[in-house]
Amino acid sequence: MGNYLAMLMGFGFIIIGAVLWGTYWKEFVSVLKGVIGFTLFFVGLLALVIGWSEHKASSEFEKATAPPPPAPETVQPAATSAEPKD
Repeated sequence: MGNYLAMLMGFGFIIIGAVLWGTYWKEFVSVLKGVIGFTLFFVGLLALVIGWSEHKASSEFEKATAPPPPAPETVQPAATSAEPKD
């Protein structure tokens, strides 16, 4: 019973929404025009923040995964032979 009620309410809201959308079409277009600049600004800002964050993460990852510097070469003492030299 609850499913049918939800479907009936959804259908009613679709009908009412379509009628009101048609009634207030000019206002809808006006609001839509006003929101475009606002939306583009914040989408651009979001893209900038995401790009900057990815750049920082990439540089930190490269630093963390860089191969360690080579160890300084150690000088081995010359091997001495057990036989005396002539």
